[in-house]
Amino acid sequence: IDENVLCQHSDIFESFKSVVVPSGESYKTLQTVENLYRDLVKLEADRSSLIVGVGGGLTTDVAGYVASTFLRGTPFGFISTTLLGQVDASIGGKNGVNLDGYKNLIGNIRQPNFVWCDLSLLETLARKEYISGIAEVIKYGVIRDLRFMEYLEGHMEALLNQEPGV
Repeated sequence: IDENVLCQHSDIFESFKSVVVPSGESYKTLQTVENLYRDLVKLEADRSSLIVGVGGGLTTDVAGYVASTFLRGTPFGFISTTLLGQVDASIGGKNGVNLDGYKNLIGNIRQPNFVWCDLSLLETLARKEYISGIAEVIKYGVIRDLRFMEYLEGHMEALLNQEPGV
């Protein structure tokens, strides 16, 4: 679980065995992966364990990579807590870490068993991060679907106000 998510939503996750993924791109490294492997060993995780990455794209990238490689593959899923993560990082199947300044140089492609997008978790997201996610939604509309773009245009104010129906 991302350390910021744990701070803001500790009441939701306190009953689960958790290991913390530090926030920030500088932690998307093999050293973080090694630390998570050690934490999983301490928790006595095995192939029947389910690893759930809780956070934004960084956390889901790292958690997916760890789960895919721990014991040669452990089941995993994501609870994506950012809009950008919900529409991109958590659903692409791309898991990885950075090396020596190269983004996602080490990784694999393996789909999670599930992705859970709880819109209420977006309420504590910084406005800038939410807008970043909207930009990704618009990008997919431009690439793929004119009717979706028309819908976004007609509902942009509601989307910006995080109205759940939109």
